[in-house]
Amino acid sequence: ATLKPNLWAIRRVFERRALWPNLQKLLDAEIRFAKTPEEKAELYVEKGELLEDRIHDPAGALDCFNRAVEASPASLPAWMALEKIHTRARDLGNLGRVWRGMADATVEPPRKVALLIDLARLQESIGGGAAEARAILQEALAVGADANRVLDELERFAEKSGGGEELLAVLDERARRLTAQLAEMPIEERLHKSERLVALRRRQAELSRQKGDGEGAWSYLQAALAAAPGEPLIVRELSELAESLGRWDELSDLYAGRVETAPASRKIALRLARAEALRHAGKAAEADAVESEVARDEPGHLGLAIARERTAL
Repeated sequence: ATLKPNLWAIRRVFERRALWPNLQKLLDAEIRFAKTPEEKAELYVEKGELLEDRIHDPAGALDCFNRAVEASPASLPAWMALEKIHTRARDLGNLGRVWRGMADATVEPPRKVALLIDLARLQESIGGGAAEARAILQEALAVGADANRVLDELERFAEKSGGGEELLAVLDERARRLTAQLAEMPIEERLHKSERLVALRRRQAELSRQKGDGEGAWSYLQAALAAAPGEPLIVRELSELAESLGRWDELSDLYAGRVETAPASRKIALRLARAEALRHAGKAAEADAVESEVARDEPGHLGLAIARERTAL
C-alpha cells in the first residue's frame, strides 16, 4: 500500500472510468499511509473535492477540509476550500475562523494584509467588538505592506466609534510615516507630500480644539509650520490660537514674522497688533519701540492714536 507508482496508476484507471467510490477508498488508503502532515492535508483536500464535485456529499467534503486544516494549519488549499463552502452558506462565524487561518498561513504580505482587513470588517457582523477589529488592524499594520490602506481602515473605525484620542493616534501614525518618507525623498518630490502632512497636522489641531485641548492644537500647528515654514494660513491660525491661549510672547513673535512678509498696506496694522501683544506680555518698553516705528513711518495714524489712548487710560 506504500508503493506510490502503483497507487497512482490505479488512480488513473479509476478516474478514467469514473469509478468515484473506488477512488475514494484509494484516497483513504493513501491518507492512512501519509508520512507528513502536509501530505495528509493535501490528500484530505483531494478527497474533499472528490466528495463535493463527483459524489455530491457536501457534509463529507466539509469534514475532509476540516481534517486537512487540523493536520496542517498552513494548508492554504484547505482553507480556500472551506472559504468557498462557508461563503456559499453565508456562515459568517465560520468564515471569520477561515480568514483567521488563511491570514496565519499566508506568507505574502499584501495578501495577508487584505485578509486581515476583511477579518476586521467582519467583526461587526459576527459579534466582535471594536477592540477586536482594532487589534486585527494593528496586526495588519505591523505586517508592513499597504500601510495606507490599513490606516484608512483604522481611521474609519476611529471616526465611527467617535474616539477623538483614537483618531488623533491614527493621524499621528500617518504623519510619522509621511515624515519618514519626506526625509528620504529628493527635494523636488517633496512638495505634494508636504502638503499632505500639513493637512494632517491641521486636522489634528482642529480635533484637539473641538475637545478643548488648546495646548495639543498648538503643538500640532507648530508641527504643521515646521513642515511648511511661513505658510500664511498656518501662521494666521497659530496667531488666533496664541491669543485665545494667552501666549503673548509667541503671538508677538508671530506678528513680527508676518510684518516681514506682509505687503506695505498691512504692515502698520500688524505692528500695532504686535505692540498690543507685547503689552499683554508685560514688555511695555518693546511695545513703545514698535509704536515709535509706526509713528515714524506714518505720523498721526488713527490706530496708533487709539492704541496710545488705551494705554494711557
